[in-house]
Amino acid sequence: YHRFVETILQSTHVADRTVAQELSSLRGNNIGLMSHLAFAMHRQGQAQGREIELDTLRQLLQPDFTDEVGDFVALIHSRGTLVEERDGYYRFIHLAFQEYLVARYLAEDYWRDEGPKATIRFLAAQTPDSWWREVATLLPGYLLKELAPHARRVLYALAGGNDGRTDWSAEVVHWSPDVQLAAAEIAATASLEWFEQDQELRQQLVDRLHYFFTTPDLLNQTAPQLRANAGRALAALGDPRFSADAWYLPNDPMLGFIAIPAGTFTMGEGEEAHQVTLPTFYIARWPVTVAQFRAYVVATGEQPKDSDSLRDPNNHPVHWLTWQEATRYCAWLTATLRAWAATPPEVAEKLKAGWQIMLPSEAEWERAARGTKGRLYPWEGNEIDGNRANYRDTGIGTTSAVGCFPAGATPEGIEDLSGNIWEWTRSRYLGYPYPSDVQGRAKRERFAAEDDELLAMRGGGYLA
Repeated sequence: YHRFVETILQSTHVADRTVAQELSSLRGNNIGLMSHLAFAMHRQGQAQGREIELDTLRQLLQPDFTDEVGDFVALIHSRGTLVEERDGYYRFIHLAFQEYLVARYLAEDYWRDEGPKATIRFLAAQTPDSWWREVATLLPGYLLKELAPHARRVLYALAGGNDGRTDWSAEVVHWSPDVQLAAAEIAATASLEWFEQDQELRQQLVDRLHYFFTTPDLLNQTAPQLRANAGRALAALGDPRFSADAWYLPNDPMLGFIAIPAGTFTMGEGEEAHQVTLPTFYIARWPVTVAQFRAYVVATGEQPKDSDSLRDPNNHPVHWLTWQEATRYCAWLTATLRAWAATPPEVAEKLKAGWQIMLPSEAEWERAARGTKGRLYPWEGNEIDGNRANYRDTGIGTTSAVGCFPAGATPEGIEDLSGNIWEWTRSRYLGYPYPSDVQGRAKRERFAAEDDELLAMRGGGYLA
């Protein structure tokens, strides 16, 4: 951006010698004027900050550039520069240049006039607004080029750390949860672009984002889109909720498996409602992630039929798998954990006794989601909203990191049972009632399936 802006403002790109001379004399002020204009426009918000009328342009440039406005407008009409006029409205030739110039203004003018702390506070307050997202990620890059010592200071501050001059941890707790999370995510995203080798900063950001994802009461207070952004950033940094040494299974004593006690529950709705009795089983806290399935691919060499299956961030649920691929993953994980000397004792004992890791049956899935009190949703209450699940009305439009919706967890702590991803079961797709006896379940539940056999899916994805 810097090179492009400098180049396009060079007078050598102007055919008219008179205009070239005028531009040369104005060039020093021109970049400052446009940075000021970009910032003033951006502060008007997404609805009004993209294009403005001439009277508004004049107002935004007063009083600092009152004397230059006339020449600037004349230059726009004679050659265009970075600002163009169409049908009486003035706008930057591309939003990206407006965003770059806003970042420049904050780094140069706002930083000088208001001071570093005020600049950081102003930037942090804007981070939940997607309109300011690119500005916030460009600012550290601009500082790195022009004022390198300040760049790390901004990122440490946004992460709530110690920037070498100020310990921001006492201040950020007074920011709203949205600002805290968005600021940390922006800092993480920017650090991956500008400071990838700074391990101290990286760990600070990992710790900050991990704190949100392990503090449900705090995460629940943030906007779903901000959680989704933060989940992607945490995946890029390395999500400590999962253990690389354990094939990216959850980093807890049960490797993420949660017990569902034996008992009877009501399966189905209305006239189809019936009682089903199940023995004790365990179900994963979260759907299988991209990183977990990639560990299987690396270990076995088996590539998924759909290459898009492994393109999402590591902590997102893996999707586009066939039922057979999902089943083979479960069989591989069973064998792997049986052979692993470090398998947690309770898991190892179960596997040694003949338990297997497999897809849940349709009945097991519904028991985990519905509970014994006949819940309509996995959570308590009969209402759904974007704070509880990643579905169509949430507006994310793609999968999100597992664990983004703790308010949608079951009382046992199982998450993402509704929304985010459709989930395979091992049950054939047949009518009710679902059998409770061992022989009946054996006929209904499959451990191998023909390609043309219909199998039950549950959960509903991000577009459901």
